[in-house]
Amino acid sequence: MLVSTQVTPSTDTSIAPLLCLGGLDPSGGAGLLADIKAAQALDVYALGVATAITAQTHNHFYSCTWLSCEQILSQCLPLIKLYQPRVIKWGIVESLSSLLYISSIIQENLKTPATFIWDPVLKPSASGVFHDSWPQDTLTQIQSCIHILTPNKSEAQALQLSAEFTNNTYCSVESTLTELFDSKSEGNHLSQNPSTGLDTPIPLHNLKEPGIILKGVFKGSQLGDLLLLPHLAPSFFPIKQMTADKHGTGCIFASSLASSLCKNNSLSSLKLALDQAQKATAAYRSASSPLTLPYPFNLSGAL
Repeated sequence: MLVSTQVTPSTDTSIAPLLCLGGLDPSGGAGLLADIKAAQALDVYALGVATAITAQTHNHFYSCTWLSCEQILSQCLPLIKLYQPRVIKWGIVESLSSLLYISSIIQENLKTPATFIWDPVLKPSASGVFHDSWPQDTLTQIQSCIHILTPNKSEAQALQLSAEFTNNTYCSVESTLTELFDSKSEGNHLSQNPSTGLDTPIPLHNLKEPGIILKGVFKGSQLGDLLLLPHLAPSFFPIKQMTADKHGTGCIFASSLASSLCKNNSLSSLKLALDQAQKATAAYRSASSPLTLPYPFNLSGAL
């Protein structure tokens, strides 16, 4: 049963809060706790709503208890009504229908549109599985409520994502990567200038189709992130420092991206946000402890 809430909207416009919805990882290495630590390290105030409670450490996963839509919304609605967050970041969620339903309720309670980011996690980095796959028409269904997706390659394949190019054809993730990175391919649309097409100051929530940041792909021997936006040439952002993977790096990346977009959530700010997310993730990966999060992030020297 939803809790009835009567709240007065905040008049403090200096707070540009980020609302994170995700799992409560007791180790603090991933999920909500990692999201909030990353946001604070980037000087952004983060709100947290649990979608699940996990039993895990940084190196072993035991179980996941999903919370119902009613339980999630009872946490969410008072925060939405009072703080009016500018960016909503989704992590693990029990089902696509839950994500769609809760996102629609959030949108109804926002006075101004927010940017929604989804990190479509399939499995914990420690071990175990949250989901084997997502529905085939996921990309179509989320068009009304998700503006940026941040999958890795396996998550993108499970989502059966496709990218639209200037000739309005659609390609699978595998053929997309082959087409973009094969220098002999006549269909090589990869932008060599990451700023190409990204200087338009339109709000990200005005995108008619989700933008995709495909994490951790190789262009030859160079590791980087691939930005796919509707009707724009794909852009490759190289990662300048290759470090070992770590528990929670996907959360740190997505929450750092979301935190940066809290300050400016337009298309023209996406390049800077992605750059900051890469640097924050590199700083986290290079820390000596499995769970240490440098505070604050030294973004000038992380890469």
